[in-house]
Amino acid sequence: CGVCGKRFTYGHSLKVHERVHTGDRPFRCALCGKAFKQSNALASHERVHTGDRPFRCALCGKAFKQ
Repeated sequence: CGVCGKRFTYGHSLKVHERVHTGDRPFRCALCGKAFKQSNALASHERVHTGDRPFRCALCGKAFKQ
């Protein structure tokens, strides 16, 4: 990283890391406008609006958002 000197094995990891310094948040929620640095964070956030709970405990059956 040109700002902090942190090194990465993959170029994509560096690109994602650089958003820490630039504040770039390219992934925006279409419903509320909240923005995120990574697409997976947006996908997790969208469950707030949909109520989707795709992760289920094998022991008790309770469902979770993440």
